[in-house]
Amino acid sequence: MTEKLQTGSAVRHSIKIRGRIRILSSTGDVLHEQENVINLQNLVQVLYWLTTGTLPNTSCSSSQFILLGVGTFNASYSNFLWTGSVSLPYGLPPTTQITLYACFHYGSNSTSVAVATAEIPVYPGQTVTIEWAWSIQDPDNLVPQLLNLSLSGNLSSVSLSSSPTLTLPMQNNLVYLYYIQNTGSTPTTLSQYTVTFTLTPSSGTAVSVTVTWTLSTTVTILAGDAYPLPAAITLE
Repeated sequence: MTEKLQTGSAVRHSIKIRGRIRILSSTGDVLHEQENVINLQNLVQVLYWLTTGTLPNTSCSSSQFILLGVGTFNASYSNFLWTGSVSLPYGLPPTTQITLYACFHYGSNSTSVAVATAEIPVYPGQTVTIEWAWSIQDPDNLVPQLLNLSLSGNLSSVSLSSSPTLTLPMQNNLVYLYYIQNTGSTPTTLSQYTVTFTLTPSSGTAVSVTVTWTLSTTVTILAGDAYPLPAAITLE
């Protein structure tokens, strides 16, 4: 992907994420279907952890649903579909809140993060199955591959290379901010910025995804100086 950078503005690598919940009866009938609210801030934090190899190790073995007034139950995961079943007691209010805590993995580290919520109807006395599905639109297919490997427990490492060489990105709300450092002894010019993300699974073949940003105006970086390039990976 190539995007234009206007001087002083952020380059957006915009990723659209949508999610829907279905509630199924014990016989497989669809009782209810609706959209969810995705916690974009938490997801950006996860992406930052994964791309910098800093995922905390709080140990989780599977994703979970937390249903307010009922409790916690495990959710199996496959290709952005979480599925779990629960028996609903009598005496519940007409609606309640459900939260998806996704279990992310990086190497031997794992951590559980609240990534989405919804207010859903309840069906007292019934055993229901919750299906929680996401769709992700990414022109470079970077975020879907990265998240799916992590959620599947199959992400060994992520490495970044760039031209010119970058410093580690900084996370600020929904934005990654990269800095270009001129470590040479003479000025250098910058008109294009390329980052290659190499995703190495625990089993399988590594995948490389390259994202390129083109500046609208060539920038000169003096020797020893750093140039902040607001090349943003943004979720919406």
